[in-house]
Amino acid sequence: MLVARELKENEIITDEEKAKKVILQGLPTIIRIAEKLWPENHDPEHLEKASSALYKGVENPLHILKQAGIDIELELEEFREFLAEISGKKIEGKESAPKLANSGVSPELLAIAKALEYSGFSSDALKRAEEDLLKRLDVLLENPEGNALEIAYTVKLLRLVQRGEVDKIRGFAK
Repeated sequence: MLVARELKENEIITDEEKAKKVILQGLPTIIRIAEKLWPENHDPEHLEKASSALYKGVENPLHILKQAGIDIELELEEFREFLAEISGKKIEGKESAPKLANSGVSPELLAIAKALEYSGFSSDALKRAEEDLLKRLDVLLENPEGNALEIAYTVKLLRLVQRGEVDKIRGFAK
């Protein structure tokens, strides 16, 4: 991964492999934020509102985005929690995002299901999701006892993808 290699070469990190894993863990949340800021339909009005909210010097971009109907608060909270987790720091006074805490499904799996939905469940996207889920499963199986629940959800989504059960994948993402 180019980003991890550049960080290593610039002596910002020491472990390129660990950086790759961390980047890949945070990527689904980052993608969901980007998709909300820049949707596939490229609606000029939506893009203008997002752009003005993120303009340098804006004091409260989240408030402006929310007023424009662009709510990224849940994703930002997930990302904050992710950063706290990888840095070893706990966010004081914050609870986990309710949707994720109640469902037990990891943000990464929810992101895969949502990405499939956004792609229109194209055969190419389903194939890539299947490959990603198989790789994820291989990593999780290194510690089956500690990852039992995550393995179960990963296998469930994998089977839905393999069978092309679009409605059930949509339900999984909610």
